[in-house]
Amino acid sequence: MKFTNLKIYYTLIFSNNLWFITSNWLNFWLKFMTMKEVGIIDAVAFLTGILIEFPSGVISDRLGRKQTLLISQSLQLLGSLIITLSTNLFEIGLGFVLFQIGVSFYSGTIESFGYEAAIKEKFEYSNVLVLSGIFSNFSYLISLLIGGYLYTQNDNYPNILFTLNFIVGFLSVLFIKEVPVLQEKESKIFLKSKFNLYTVISFVVLMTVVFAFDYGFLKLFILDKFSTIYDNYWYIFSATLLSLFISSLILKRIQKINKTLIILFIILTISFLLSFISYVIPFFILSFLAVFVYQLSLKYINEKIEDSYRASVISLFNLVYKLPYVLIALILGYNLA
Repeated sequence: MKFTNLKIYYTLIFSNNLWFITSNWLNFWLKFMTMKEVGIIDAVAFLTGILIEFPSGVISDRLGRKQTLLISQSLQLLGSLIITLSTNLFEIGLGFVLFQIGVSFYSGTIESFGYEAAIKEKFEYSNVLVLSGIFSNFSYLISLLIGGYLYTQNDNYPNILFTLNFIVGFLSVLFIKEVPVLQEKESKIFLKSKFNLYTVISFVVLMTVVFAFDYGFLKLFILDKFSTIYDNYWYIFSATLLSLFISSLILKRIQKINKTLIILFIILTISFLLSFISYVIPFFILSFLAVFVYQLSLKYINEKIEDSYRASVISLFNLVYKLPYVLIALILGYNLA
């Protein structure tokens, strides 16, 4: 079997989204700390990670995708291992900080690597995005079910399995065939790009909202309104399937990006208004937006920038839309306490 870069990209997407800990991480942490401390550690570690986001993108553009992904998988492996073996709040905090730094090295680099692999191997990037979305979401769904069951047997089993993901990821990266990236001066990043300011700001606002929903314990909080994340597996499963199906149908057909963004804002507003009546429909809407907006933003950004600063720009975009989650984590931690 030939290990092409695109196959390795899909492998990394699958392995890095096997979040076996989704069903148990909060309860596991609460063995060692209060809900307020969860909010503080989540916010501090997350802030540390996103402050590394842009520098990690620059490193990726200078050092190369392979070396940067090796760093990311090593840090995530070390961080998750420390959490798995932890016996106190400090160890969990240290492990989570290292893990978040690893996520930062991964996030901008993996999508740059995927786009460049698709172009080099002559695949349409929209199709690659759809397929990577299927891999990432199905791996998440599988791990949610398995992790939920393992948690009923031992609350640390999901952490052990989660840690093994990054051994698979590290070994996969070793097979990457590095393609040299042409060097450019950082000052040319925005001058040479073809970004529309309105479009970029719209993507940032939308991604800020859907990321806050899709990451951390905000989704747990919403699902808790009608049960727990494990008991409502079929809510998540059906929402994910529907989201992937709709996204695959319309992603390639998008022609006028700004009109699409206006429609997405209207959908988001409707979701907010419906939340006063029920959390179920907004959950489905936000699940769709979490998939579609992310894929659409990557398609827009990757098609507008050059390889020499691709990871830097994607990492900067990630930093900007993720930053508000720090405040959200603190607020939720104190309120849920």
